[in-house]
Amino acid sequence: MNKALVTLGTVGVVAALGAGGYFWAQHEGEAQLRAATDSVRASLGPQGSFSYTGSQVHPFSRAADLSGVAMRMADGRLYTADQVNLTKVDHGRVGTIHVKNLQHRGTDGSVLTVETMDARDVTYPPPLPGAPAAISPGAVTFAEMTMRKLRAGSLAFSASIDSATLGNYGAGRGSNLVVDGFSAPVPSVQGVDRIEFARLSMSGLDLASLVDAASRGTQPPNIAGPKYTVAFDNLLVANGDTKVGEIARAEVSGEQAGGPGAQTGRLAATGISITVPKSGPGAEYTSTLPDVVRGDLQIGTTYNAAGGVLGVEPFSLNVEGVGKLDATFRVLHVDLGAFSTGEQPSPAAIEAMVSNAQLALATVSLEDKGLRNQVYALGQAQTGATPAQLAEFAAQAVTKDAVLRSLPNGADIARAVSNFLRNGGRIEFAARPQQPLGFGDFQTLASPQAAAKRLGLQARSEAAPPASAVRR
Repeated sequence: MNKALVTLGTVGVVAALGAGGYFWAQHEGEAQLRAATDSVRASLGPQGSFSYTGSQVHPFSRAADLSGVAMRMADGRLYTADQVNLTKVDHGRVGTIHVKNLQHRGTDGSVLTVETMDARDVTYPPPLPGAPAAISPGAVTFAEMTMRKLRAGSLAFSASIDSATLGNYGAGRGSNLVVDGFSAPVPSVQGVDRIEFARLSMSGLDLASLVDAASRGTQPPNIAGPKYTVAFDNLLVANGDTKVGEIARAEVSGEQAGGPGAQTGRLAATGISITVPKSGPGAEYTSTLPDVVRGDLQIGTTYNAAGGVLGVEPFSLNVEGVGKLDATFRVLHVDLGAFSTGEQPSPAAIEAMVSNAQLALATVSLEDKGLRNQVYALGQAQTGATPAQLAEFAAQAVTKDAVLRSLPNGADIARAVSNFLRNGGRIEFAARPQQPLGFGDFQTLASPQAAAKRLGLQARSEAAPPASAVRR
């Protein structure tokens, strides 16, 4: 949707430029408008067309007003506008563009409409005298473009947007995009009828190169700048008046850090809430959960191309009244070069990257904040056993497990798991191999004992405060 939005606005600018954006400096306006029109028509080929029903030029102020503008592309796509106003038109530059009732009709029956579009400080490569106009989205730049009341529709999809503003647009630039008031129906998902968000904001991404690649049908390049951010505010999935799921804010960001090839990334989702279904398939497993589950998610990554070191820390998922899951990973010899060329990596390249990577560290921990009590309460409803009896049964089963006890550190691992099952608190599993283990070597580990030894598998538990012990 973002790509279609930016593409529509960019093509609107291109169409407006074609209508009156050439050769104003030293020539009479009407003659140059006709020359610009001829140039645009020539660029569209015999299958395309360009026309307008009315025009008024202002040669001294280098401005033009057009009405009834229509441009049909060679592949059948049609762009129309009721009104186009241009000011400060010069060789390869337009001061402002105003378009009213811009519409795009695709060959697949899709329709995109924009009530108004305004752009300022627009530049483009002017054609040579007598040559066809050929303005690609990647060759246009502008300081800012705002579209209001956008509607999109097709046989399979429809959406509406209150407004969208794109700034600092141009190939090689870190653009800024703000989309307000997005809503789209979701007709094919059971239990969901729409998705909405109050705002989408992007900064530091080369959107012009992305749109240009899309218009050419080529793989887009790496569009991330030295520092970028993508964020959603008040993301909502709903069914009628019911909020199926909601995220107050979700943000993805990244930046170069510490020199060439060193990067950091972050994903943060706060104010997550999910309505728990209490009827229908699987309801017997959700009866002990609250009506709404709330939580947040934090993920941090680091990557250094020089050593191919990829780190994930933190990975933290916190669910109120349930628990907190934390993890860290460090992987060596990760070559992401195949993903930075702008071309789709081949399956062989991806397989080689995974096979060459080596695991240096992995930890996973779980802090109990009510999960055990909920699981045992569900077990009590199904078996009649008390939560304490269920906890003891599970702990004894782990302690007596022959395979687990045969592992290096198996007794310590069994003790940590059984303590957690009885008393809650926090449990951590860790893989700390003495030498990094290649992902391609995992298949050579013939037994659980060999795998545990090679990975340096460990576990430990921390007791919970007395108040969080299993209810008896």
